[in-house]
Amino acid sequence: MTTTLAPPPAAPTIAGPPPGQWTVADWEQLPEDTIRYEIVGGTLLMTTSPSNFHEWIVARFVRYVGMYAEEHGLGFWFVGPAGVILSEQDAVQPDFFFVRAARRDIIRRRTEGPPDLVVEVLSPTTSATATNAKRNTY
Repeated sequence: MTTTLAPPPAAPTIAGPPPGQWTVADWEQLPEDTIRYEIVGGTLLMTTSPSNFHEWIVARFVRYVGMYAEEHGLGFWFVGPAGVILSEQDAVQPDFFFVRAARRDIIRRRTEGPPDLVVEVLSPTTSATATNAKRNTY
């Protein structure tokens, strides 16, 4: 019996501006599919849907931070792929984020401005470059 391995699928390509020139307007035009699109420093970042373990961790933040804050009127919590616009060239989709009630005015169709708490759950495939770029952007 012979086993043949297929080559890995090619990474999806997205038509758009060159790296460093993406804007929120370009980001808003991307398809709503299973890929998470973010722009950091004008560069498009793409990740596939998260693992079950990743989502389990996010659910713990919802349960222990988000629900507590909601029950006590402290603010509002969201999970990805909810969008956060930080600048004209920075639009991200944190795994979990929280906005204090006193800052509710930044919550619109997208959250416009930095949340008070941001959680990014890292995985073995998370790019160190993307992680550092996002950390610096926040």
